[in-house]
Amino acid sequence: MSVVALAAATFFIFTPGVLLASPGSTGFCLQLPNHQHYTLTAPEDLSRLAQDLDPLIRSEEQFLAQRKADQKKRRAETPLAEMSRAQLRSYHTEPIELPTGNELRGLRELQTLGRQLESAPGPEARTNTMRLMLETARSLENLHRPPIPARMEVELMPVALCEYLRRPVGKGTTVAANIHPPPGEPDSSRIDPPDSTFWKKPPAIAQADLFHCFGRSEWPDYPEVLWEYSEPKTSFGTNPGFKLKHGDLEMKAKFGEQHSEPFNVRIFHALGYNAEPTDYASSLRIKYDRRLFREFNLHKELKLKFHFLVILPGGHYSVQKYHDRFNSSPPC
Repeated sequence: MSVVALAAATFFIFTPGVLLASPGSTGFCLQLPNHQHYTLTAPEDLSRLAQDLDPLIRSEEQFLAQRKADQKKRRAETPLAEMSRAQLRSYHTEPIELPTGNELRGLRELQTLGRQLESAPGPEARTNTMRLMLETARSLENLHRPPIPARMEVELMPVALCEYLRRPVGKGTTVAANIHPPPGEPDSSRIDPPDSTFWKKPPAIAQADLFHCFGRSEWPDYPEVLWEYSEPKTSFGTNPGFKLKHGDLEMKAKFGEQHSEPFNVRIFHALGYNAEPTDYASSLRIKYDRRLFREFNLHKELKLKFHFLVILPGGHYSVQKYHDRFNSSPPC
């Protein structure tokens, strides 16, 4: 799915390496959404993992199917275009602690990797498969983790500020066990790590096309397509957005990030990281749909709650701003 960053919310314009423990240690330990832990180097844990994944996947499939049926029933009772603001937020809200489609896909991937691990031909293949399983499990954990802390102790704010003043990138405290420098090369930072679920060595960074990017020779002509509204953005984020479709094409439209995101993803893509194609568009042509205006600003709230001495509330701060969908000026 492509992403396009818009300059303004004016809808009426229809014109590196992973730090791992050694294979013989207990470092290859992952946790599933059932809060159970499994050490991949222990045969009994691998067997338990395989046994637990089947019912967990079936349970999430049933939960998501029931959620889809419940939403269909609610739409039959009250069409989306006629729901109140409270009904829309309840309909689209996905509590962070509940299963999602992304989590189900991750569990299925873990199941596939687990089978590959059982038939891995040698120690190196087993280590690489376990590394992929750890990365997938950590991604599942991130699905239930908000992007900002839920609360902050006022008396600890100076300490937190000092920590944020210096956050070096690429400097860990543990030696990466999946990087093996050749003889005569003491600096492991010069060695490329093996390919992973989120990174692979790019062919030639110096020759990368950072203008079109993503293997394209020209930009998609987004304004020439008459898009149809699909659904609102319901994930975290400081700016609103929504999904569009045109036949088999799907796209996310986001606001307020027209300069940063298209630039950043091109750099990350050139460096070998997985990145969604993101482009800038000054305008889009969208078929009128009342839902587009009514379902705006439905992304998850990002609020930081302050407390003093653990128990005394100190108010909260929202990192999001309400954006008027009829305002012709771009969100900042």
